[in-house]
Amino acid sequence: MGAFFTLGAVHYLLIQKPFQNVDLLGLYVSLFCLMGLAAYIWTLIPQTWFQMKRQYKISAIDRTGGAAVLELGPVAGGIGHKAGKFAFLRIATPDLQEVHPFTISNGPKADQSLRFTIKPLGGYSATLGRLVTSNTTVHVSRAFGHFFRPSPARPQVWIAGGVGITPFLAWLSTVKDSDAPIHLFACARTAADIPHLAELRKADASQKNLTLHIVESKGQQRLTAEQALASSGLSVKEIEVAVCGPTAMRDSLRKDFARLGLRRGRFHFEQFELRTGVGLGWLIAKLW
Repeated sequence: MGAFFTLGAVHYLLIQKPFQNVDLLGLYVSLFCLMGLAAYIWTLIPQTWFQMKRQYKISAIDRTGGAAVLELGPVAGGIGHKAGKFAFLRIATPDLQEVHPFTISNGPKADQSLRFTIKPLGGYSATLGRLVTSNTTVHVSRAFGHFFRPSPARPQVWIAGGVGITPFLAWLSTVKDSDAPIHLFACARTAADIPHLAELRKADASQKNLTLHIVESKGQQRLTAEQALASSGLSVKEIEVAVCGPTAMRDSLRKDFARLGLRRGRFHFEQFELRTGVGLGWLIAKLW
């Protein structure tokens, strides 16, 4: 796509327009053309030079809820991250050279070790689960994303669809006994399909302000905003809602909660995209 973007940018700069390139509007659009070209050039740089700058080794491999769990330890220095972020991985094996993003499913640790929970949802992830072995080298980018836990002073509803539980597993490391109540809804076809179910139940038993709800879609309707509110006993006026799961699920819940009166800025989700809308999306959400 970078090559087509380059052609489009050159076309824009050379064609006749109702304004000049040196006019305010012309400079505004030209700025984005230059930013896009710079980003394209950046992607052409060999990844091991700058982008994938931390080397890890797979220290352990596990299976849970149909997902592969990779435990990574840094070879030298690792990356820092906040709970809820994702990183790009390039696994040093001939069949897994592509770079793919995955959510870091553990909170920050002093030794900078990382955990990735990867469900076989596509060709790459299915192959990864079969081919990786302990001690395999993995190149890791810096952490990206804006899916951070809302203020702990306000009651929260966390809703995870399938492997969308991963950022919430990382968020659990930030929960304190003084936090407002948290209701975590783990949704899957059956309970056996929920990754790290034993870990979730342990957290539910040990953290007094956390309540775990298992939602099995097999043979029943999918979770709705009304059901989430009824099960949690919370009011839509007081809560923050965070959702991670399939796009259709997220969009449906967002409409449901909005219809019930939830402010747009209190519905949180991750798009797993690097673009930010130049801050406009964040500003609109805050002003809504």
